[in-house]
Amino acid sequence: MRSVVNKRIVEKVIDFWKGKDIKDWLERVGLKVVEDRGDVLVIQGQVRTALNRNNDPVTIFICLVFALFGAFWIFVCRDGLVEIREYWKKHI
Repeated sequence: MRSVVNKRIVEKVIDFWKGKDIKDWLERVGLKVVEDRGDVLVIQGQVRTALNRNNDPVTIFICLVFALFGAFWIFVCRDGLVEIREYWKKHI
């Protein structure tokens, strides 16, 4: 179960970072898009945070999973963090 969740979140982070619209997906997974400022989405979930396309994918991933799972995100998404770090290392 964790690998499916992590894989999907990583895919959406990369989509967002590359400029795709993920607002519908965010709402389907239970997050509310509070504000859309173009390259910045303010979202409300367990925690209110913002996704910024100008950040690196690792930072976007952490903001997103923090909104989804709160302080317990590391227990659910540790594998996803490793995967997104590997992706980012290949692209820098």
